Amino acid sequence: MVVYPYAVFFSFEQTDGQLEQALNRHGLQYHNGMSLKGAGKCLVVQDDMFCLVRLRYYPDNADDIGTLTHEVLHAVAQTFNDMGLCLNEGSEEAYAYMTGYLIREVYKNL
Repeated sequence: MVVYPYAVFFSFEQTDGQLEQALNRHGLQYHNGMSLKGAGKCLVVQDDMFCLVRLRYYPDNADDIGTLTHEVLHAVAQTFNDMGLCLNEGSEEAYAYMTGYLIREVYKNL
């Protein structure tokens, strides 16, 4: 899904090889920095104009939903910061709406 300047890709329970294949189908390259070390990761690849939100597991319990929300907020913050919209009292609602939108889109497609 495209959000402002970036396309946002979600990866759940994929190996590095599976992620690489999925990205290649979209004409994108896998980078070593995309490897998971913890429960989740958010990475913005500015050269290719996409954001990757990656989780070790499908978000089907409270801990994983918390991790998904955490990583989505990183994606929103990076996107908005790159657009010059830093988080403050005046922009808080935009951050909240975008975070909610991305979470809802994930769950529509699970």
